[in-house]
Amino acid sequence: MRCYMKKIISICIILSGLGVMAYPKTADYVEAYHQDKLLKQWESEMASSNEDPISSGSTEETAETSYISLDDVFDPSARASEVTASERERSENALGSNMMGIITIDVINVNLPVLRGASQYNLKYGAGHLNGTAIPGKTGNSAIAAHRSREQGKMFNRLGELQMGDTITVKTRSGTFNYKVTDTKIVEPTDLSVLQESDEEILTLITCDPIENPVNRLIVRAEMQ
Repeated sequence: MRCYMKKIISICIILSGLGVMAYPKTADYVEAYHQDKLLKQWESEMASSNEDPISSGSTEETAETSYISLDDVFDPSARASEVTASERERSENALGSNMMGIITIDVINVNLPVLRGASQYNLKYGAGHLNGTAIPGKTGNSAIAAHRSREQGKMFNRLGELQMGDTITVKTRSGTFNYKVTDTKIVEPTDLSVLQESDEEILTLITCDPIENPVNRLIVRAEMQ
């Protein structure tokens, strides 16, 4: 009987260990699945719809938001948070309607959905447009954030490779907008000058820096062409 119980306990320990090892891969699969689904859904809607972007958009796009620091956007502990069943259901029903566009950076193979609001939930599946900043393609400073990710090529992992003159493309229901990189810099999380308004069409990309144990923020600034 004791030998039998020992075998059962050993099997349970092994299965638990395998589950822990498999979780990151499962989480990555879920994120990739939803990203791909959002991108395909967007392309399908854009191919078949002439809907007015302003009337169809959420009021969240222009909501006033006060940021105390750039840490309001990123919470490193949230990267490993579990995707619950309720979140999966929500992602199926709400993520698509919360999508405002696509950001593409060919030189570093970025093609991500852009969701309204840089919430931790949204940042699990793509990039987030910071509430209170200009809508892409409009006059002002439009800020978009995404996690850096430790996996090569994932999210904004390679954002630090961008150089002056590189092209960033943002597609919304209003059209396709090309931006040229004009500046890259590292700032502290308390530096909110990167969100300062502008009377020009500016795009500001925000992610964590460095990739391991990030304490700062990598900023890429671009101007619309």
